[in-house]
Amino acid sequence: MANSEATDQNDVGAALESGLRTELALLDELARGLVAQREAIAADDTVALEQLVQQLSRTLLTLREARRQRRILVEMVTGNPDSRLGELLDGLPSGAGSGVAPLCRALQDRAILANRELTINQTVIRRAIQSGERFLHQLLTAPNPDVYRNQSQTELPGGMLLNQRA
Repeated sequence: MANSEATDQNDVGAALESGLRTELALLDELARGLVAQREAIAADDTVALEQLVQQLSRTLLTLREARRQRRILVEMVTGNPDSRLGELLDGLPSGAGSGVAPLCRALQDRAILANRELTINQTVIRRAIQSGERFLHQLLTAPNPDVYRNQSQTELPGGMLLNQRA
């Protein structure tokens, strides 16, 4: 029975390593997508932006599922549904999932990188929206009639406004 339990733990350790590698790949894909999104914003490429938003949505959904599976595996090892990856390392038998510790560190590093890219994108998008709103405000607000008056005229003849800059 103890041999069967150790085999199960080894299987869980291998599944955990595989899942962590999958999460790492998804975080890399997310970070690349966020960089591409910034480039599309800078290029004002709405078609690319739409495609990237769809791609990022799919990546986030897949990442959410990978994290759900990881939580299940961590719970199997630790017996606690609220366990963190750090607690997991204590619950694995020696030799089982020997690559888990470096994968956990890499996962944390990549998550920080993806979060940094997301923060940059949020700032870029917020500034782009503010810039667009300022442009629309300037475009749609009524001009000051004094701007169009000739210095020598006190009133416009015939009630017609002409843009002297045009």
